[in-house]
Amino acid sequence: LISNIPGIAYRCLNVKDWPMLFISDAVEHITGYPACDYIGPEPKRHFYEHVHPDDIEQVANQVTTDKVFVLEYRIINAKGDTRWLLGYGTHVDDLDVTDKWLDGFIMDITERKEMEQSLLIAKDKAEQAASARAEFLANMSHEIRTPMNAIIGFSDILLDDKLPAE
Repeated sequence: LISNIPGIAYRCLNVKDWPMLFISDAVEHITGYPACDYIGPEPKRHFYEHVHPDDIEQVANQVTTDKVFVLEYRIINAKGDTRWLLGYGTHVDDLDVTDKWLDGFIMDITERKEMEQSLLIAKDKAEQAASARAEFLANMSHEIRTPMNAIIGFSDILLDDKLPAE
């Protein structure tokens, strides 16, 4: 079941560095490192080490304060690429055991974030185009109205005068 989930399922201890008790093989697809690198008494790496430096404080605060947490954050994978992740997790500490842990699921939402960004750019361009069109119409209206006032005024004067047919 876990190998068919399109994301990372995990269980980690709720202590410093959040050492993994279990992490699904999908972690390799997202981070570029195999699951075995995160497991064991002295793992090669910790998942939090991948979290983008600008997001680490927010992740740590939310994980430690919320019993159930939902996070959007960035990681830097093995290739040096930035990936956006959506993580769901919960504290498991209601049981009569000495160890407390976190269970959760992490999805790669990079494509969704890129689409959101491109939509924001398109929206901004559309708003700029609408503003330019409104400004153009206002300017053209003014440019047409000014000479038209002169034409209408001279037409009124000419209509009031008695002119010979020639």
